[in-house]
Amino acid sequence: MRSLIATAVAAVASATFMSEIEFDFIQYIAKYGKNYSSMTEFNERLANFKFMDDEIKRHNSEQTSTTHGHNKFSDYSRSEYEQMLGLKDVPAPELNGKMHVVSNDT
Repeated sequence: MRSLIATAVAAVASATFMSEIEFDFIQYIAKYGKNYSSMTEFNERLANFKFMDDEIKRHNSEQTSTTHGHNKFSDYSRSEYEQMLGLKDVPAPELNGKMHVVSNDT
């Protein structure tokens, strides 16, 4: 496994240009001790990480009271994250064009 990571790092580093996101992802892998079984998985995790990085940057540019950052789940796909949380894909109820409004007025 370690040799695969070393190979991935070498492949990325040997490219003419390493993007900022690739550099950040390599640091993320080292920080959280991530291991990927193939270059295909590495590239999928990089794509997940990039998506999350974009979301974090978008949120941080809009908010003033909170700041988001990466954590050990930043390379998860949305479905992996939801599965880890125990969320189930429940279909929305059919409303037949009608909306039911609940009022708390007493």
